[in-house]
Amino acid sequence: MKRSRRKLFSAALILAGCVCIAVLVFIEARDYPFSPGVEEKMSDPPPPDFDVVGYEEYIQEMINSPAADGTPAFLPDPGDPAEESPAPAQPRYVLLGTIKIPRIDISENLFEGTENQMRYGVGHLEGSPMPGEKGNVVLSAHRVSTVGKYPFRHLDKMQDGDRIVIKLGEETFAYEVYDQFIVHETDLWVLKSVKEETHVLTLVTCDPAGGYGRREDRLIVRAKLTDG
Repeated sequence: MKRSRRKLFSAALILAGCVCIAVLVFIEARDYPFSPGVEEKMSDPPPPDFDVVGYEEYIQEMINSPAADGTPAFLPDPGDPAEESPAPAQPRYVLLGTIKIPRIDISENLFEGTENQMRYGVGHLEGSPMPGEKGNVVLSAHRVSTVGKYPFRHLDKMQDGDRIVIKLGEETFAYEVYDQFIVHETDLWVLKSVKEETHVLTLVTCDPAGGYGRREDRLIVRAKLTDG
């Protein structure tokens, strides 16, 4: 009788273990999908309250900008302070293109700037090279957010050799991941040129993803240009 109970208990433990493993596999597949077809998936359209400037228009405006400091000519005119204040200008954002990362099932809009733009997709750090250009191209996105998107939620799942595809206008640039590490938020050296690599892409997001409080570390994923 005791032996039968032990067998039943052992069988119950094995069954419970199998159920736990199945649940973990399901969660892994749901939260960290690998979708090779993501390059065919469309990014979300910009929010309706955006006054969006396309990549080609942005470049042309930068060339034609009368400002000595390079300020784009399309910024809103502040107007005459003596006149009655006009209605607040509609926010204007530069939509550079899209970024697609099959490993973590990302197909997102890529904006110029890493402030409010990151609420709606991935931001390009102003002052860093454009994708495809020589140097260290820096892109940033939220890993956790309560007010917008967080496309880099599973950036820690990236692996060496993973592909990152960026499209700007009619041009497409492909990068291949080769490194991943964590730094403190004050380690700004990660934004500078990379020794022995001429065309680098650096993805930046907060770390850790879980827990509460201020996230003072940054997860860095590095990739090098392979096509474009």
